[in-house]
This record gives sequence, C-alpha cells and structure tokens, in this order.
Amino acid sequence: MSDLTWESLTPLERGVLRVESEASLLMFARGFFRFMDGGKFAVNWHHHLLCDELENVESENVTRLFINIPPGGSKSHLASICFPARGYARNRKARFMQATSGDELVQANSTRTRDLVGSQEFQAMWPMKFSSDTNSKKSWFVVDERGIKKGEFRAAALGGQTLGFRAGRLDSGYQGSAILDDPNKPSDMLSDIRREKSNASAQYVIDTRLARSDTPVVVIQQRLHVDDFTGNFLAGKTLKTDLPWLKVWTSRGTAGDIRQIIVPALIDDEYVHSLPKKYRDLVNPKRQERDDKGRFSYWAAKDTLSKLLELEARNDYVFKSQFGQRPRAFGGTIFRQEYLHYYDQYNPPPFEYIFLTADTAQKKGRRNDYSIVCCWGVYRGCLYLIDAIKGKFEAPELEEKFIEFALRCNSVEGMPNVRAAYVEDKSSGTGLIQTVRTSLPFPVLPVSRGSGDSKIERYNDTTPHMAANRVLFPMDHPLLTEFVSELMDITSNDTHAHDDFADNLADAVRIGLRGNVAMPPEKSKVYPAVGIATPDYAT
Repeated sequence: MSDLTWESLTPLERGVLRVESEASLLMFARGFFRFMDGGKFAVNWHHHLLCDELENVESENVTRLFINIPPGGSKSHLASICFPARGYARNRKARFMQATSGDELVQANSTRTRDLVGSQEFQAMWPMKFSSDTNSKKSWFVVDERGIKKGEFRAAALGGQTLGFRAGRLDSGYQGSAILDDPNKPSDMLSDIRREKSNASAQYVIDTRLARSDTPVVVIQQRLHVDDFTGNFLAGKTLKTDLPWLKVWTSRGTAGDIRQIIVPALIDDEYVHSLPKKYRDLVNPKRQERDDKGRFSYWAAKDTLSKLLELEARNDYVFKSQFGQRPRAFGGTIFRQEYLHYYDQYNPPPFEYIFLTADTAQKKGRRNDYSIVCCWGVYRGCLYLIDAIKGKFEAPELEEKFIEFALRCNSVEGMPNVRAAYVEDKSSGTGLIQTVRTSLPFPVLPVSRGSGDSKIERYNDTTPHMAANRVLFPMDHPLLTEFVSELMDITSNDTHAHDDFADNLADAVRIGLRGNVAMPPEKSKVYPAVGIATPDYAT
C-alpha cells in the first residue's frame, strides 16, 4: 500500500523488514522510498542488477565499479543515497565520501542520506545519533551511545575541499566507499581544457582520498563523451570480459578488476540474451513494443519507446552518449572543437544590438528537421548566441512560438531591443514571414538562397570567425550540447543528419560579422501600454 507507515506495522513486520533490509539493498531502497516519499518504488529489472552489483562492493568482491545508465534510472537514489545509508546500518564505523560535478547535487544527495539515517524508521531499527558539532549538510558524523564519533559522511563537488578525509578505514572488512556521481558536467565535455580538468579532479579522489588502495570506488555516470571520466579511466586497460551489459577490465595499477555495467535506454534481444538468467527473466521481451530495428525501452513504464525514439531523432550524438552509453567520436569535417568559445550568459557584455535568425522545417515528422529560432547579440566585433528555441512545430504553433520568443528577446532588461528577425524564405518560413510581421514591433525579413549559394560554402565562411574567437556560445544553455554536437557532425559531402543550427549560425555570422545582409537602423520609441520598444521605420 502506498500509505504504508511505520506505525501501521506490527512488531513482527518491523523485525522482518529489518532483516530483509540488511540482507537486500533493493528491499532497503523500496522500504525507505515508501517511508520517505509516501509512494511505491517502481522496480524494474535493472534495479535488481544495480543493487546486486553494489552488494558485491559491500562483500569486497569488487573494488572498482562503473555503472553507466541513462538519466532518470534511479542511480543516485540507489548508489548515492540508499547504498551509504544502509552501509551505516551494517557498520556504523563506515566512512563514505561522495563527489559530484556540481554543488547542487552534492547538497541534495548528502541531505537526503542524512535525512534517511535520521528518520524515525531507520532509528527504530538501527539506533544511532549524529554528532552535535557537525550540522553541515555536506559533512556529518555518526556517534555511538557514549557520543564517540564512529562513522563519517563527507560530500564535496569535485575540485572542492576534501583535505583531511579519506573514504574507508584501515581496518579489515568493508569500511565504506568513495562514490562519484556524474563526475562530469555535460557542458565540460565541449571543451578539451574543462574536460581534462574535471577528469583530473575525479582521478584525484581515487589517487589520494582512499584509506587503502583497495577501498572500493563506485562511479555512476551517464556517458557524455568518448573521453569523459569513464572513458578516460578505462583507456589503456585490458578488456577481459566483453558482453553487451558487462565489461571487465584489468590493469596493473588498479586494485582488482574493474567492472563496467552498461544499461542503455534501448535494448534488443542480443542484449537481453547476454544477461544472467535472473535479470533476463525479469525483462520479458515478448511483451515489449519494438521499433523497426527490434529495439525496445529498458524501462517502458518510465520511458516509452516513442519518447526514446523522439530523443534519438532530436540528436543522435547526445542519445548515443547519455541514453545509449556508447558515445561516439564526432564525424564532422568542417567545424572543429577548438573553434568553440564560450561566455557566461549570466554576466553578458553590453550588446550593441541584437537580432533573430530562424531556420524552419516543412513537416513535423520524427525524421524531419527541426525549427530553430536564435537570438544573437553583437559586441565589439564579436557575435554571441543569447538564447534559442528548438522544436517540431506545426504552422500555427510555429507562429505562436516564434512570436512568444521574439517578444521575450525584445524585452530583456538591460539589453537593446531586437532590430530585426531574419527567416529563411522557404518551406514554412515563407508563410511565417507573412503571418508574424504584423504582430511584432520590428521587421521580419526574408533570407533568400540563390542557386549558387551553397550551404557548405556558408559554413566554410563561418569557421574563420569562430577560429578567431569572434563567435561565442552561452556556457550553460540547455540546448548547447545539442547545438555543438550538430556542428561537430557537419560534413563537407552533406551526409550529416541535421544542420538546422548550423544554418542559423551561418546566417548570423553573415548578418552580424560580415554585413552581407542589410541591418535596419536602430530607431525606436516606447509604447507605454505594452512596455516594449518598437522601431519606427520609414515605409
């Protein structure tokens, strides 16, 4: 029942729950999910797999465990919260260290773990107290009946303060672990320098923050790049076992084998047949909805097949990495990663003027292109991407989204008003120009393509400006990874899947940096009734 409470359990039921929770991490996670969240934990086959692998760490059968799983797969709940909490139930002297790529996740996981250990239900089964002199969300001690500090939990963002603390103890037996939860930020993967720095910070934990060389390390990560921390750590290691769900690596410099568990969002019969029978029987592939390649969702109750296929069509590179756990190298031949430069969008420069570009799609089907609208700013001879929207919109919705985005860009405090919007004059863009120009307080101008206007030539005209650090992208924009991966896959023989953002970028460079498209002068007056500035152009 979803309304299960500690008070509703009989003494016998409480005793059974304690025994089962000590024997099974999954039972512990399910029980405390009900107590803490008031709902039922929806168990999928991969939860059994992950919990069994984490229990192997507790049993000292595994010292290095990598779990690569799509976002939303319960990895943090199981490995970062329930795993250490249950560790204190089994050994109150355990010392856990948790490190993540961001401070927000650090605080959330540490607070959640402490709340679980301090809960009425946990304390009733495994009485223990927290030290009164450590109330930090990121650092706390478990004490015995005499108030003597025993177990310890320390959480920190990678690269942050971890001096004086090491995961585990010198004592024999399982004494805790270092847990690295998503050690890389997606935005760091777009820069060689930031990627190398984040990998080095994660490696530092393994090299210096363990009580013993064989203190277990658990890395849970959605794959982001061929050289993310998982790829970087495993580079040069010898592959002993190679199965779709499991790879076992060995190295002279590593304490024991390295187990890499791989759970992709889309699985097929080959993957299922490679699983041990215990998990294979839980998958039940005969009842799954499949695509034309025979693939189906690893967790259909959460991520439907249609949702995953839409994500795959949206950006193949991102999907193969974060959802497929098999990142690939960029295949493009025009745009290069060293051309990419970034700025802090929360502290933008005082733009001299801003304008919009739009590349629209003709159809909304899953395999068709997207419609992308971008807002650009120019400052001291440099072009900045300020904001963007992306989607598959039918004509009425496209008009609505365009107008909404355009008006939002035109009324940002501290920024100049939009001078003009430039829309490619083809397909749905032609109709868009005609329907929205009367609804906006600035010109909506067509961008025409001549018969000799090759998009590859436009891209080649764009890259010198990027290489000269004259094109900058917002470091933390939610669409940044998708846009960059699209650019990195653009090929000179036009075999790439999508070029919607690349077309926007090439137009923006022509407008903002090369002056190939006429830019209306900025003459505006403010209409108090609506509170937006409206250019007053002569007709």
